[in-house]
Amino acid sequence: MYRARCLAAVRAVSPLIGLSSRWTRPMNLPASSMEYCTKSSEPEQTIGRYPIPYKKDLPYDIVELMEEIETKSGFLPNVFKVLSHRPTEFRAFFAYYNALMNKEAGQLSKADRELIIVATSANNSCPYCVIAHSAVHRIYSKNPTLADQVSTTQ
Repeated sequence: MYRARCLAAVRAVSPLIGLSSRWTRPMNLPASSMEYCTKSSEPEQTIGRYPIPYKKDLPYDIVELMEEIETKSGFLPNVFKVLSHRPTEFRAFFAYYNALMNKEAGQLSKADRELIIVATSANNSCPYCVIAHSAVHRIYSKNPTLADQVSTTQ
């Protein structure tokens, strides 16, 4: 049952994981550039009920952080796009996340911390979080299967 729910979630989320044209820029522009491509002929894309904001409408520090996440992980989770509508909450979330996950102190590696989130997300039956954190775990650990094994163990 859980595996079927995960597969259904992956199928539902897969089209949303791809970046819309709003989140891309011409290859000849530097990452710090505030000029982005948009295709006015495309219909408004939404994540559920929430519209995807244009980068040009967001504060510069949030755009920089989003580009850093996208560069490091290869994708930008939709939850960050939606959270960017609330800059104060966006900054607070990332300050807390960075304090927990990106510190060098402690005995757990970044991969270990992400794997704990994968296991917790699976236990909470949250396929969105399982998928997103499994992808980050794969990057940190260089192990393509461990997160999948942990998330499907009952």
